[in-house]
Amino acid sequence: MGEQTLRTLQRSERMRYMTVFTKSIKKKNEVGMLQVEFLALEKEKVQLQKDRGSLAASFFSLSII
Repeated sequence: MGEQTLRTLQRSERMRYMTVFTKSIKKKNEVGMLQVEFLALEKEKVQLQKDRGSLAASFFSLSII
């Protein structure tokens, strides 16, 4: 194999590696964003459950009066 062919092959391998690496990072970023969104939804769900609980307690106290 000639030196130029070897350099071209190495460059091709580097480009292939960079493509795979870039796709991997993009996937990790997407997963990270989904995790952040999921945690925000979980926090909102907990808050809604607390609000619903306090609302039920208010109705209960009004029904006693």
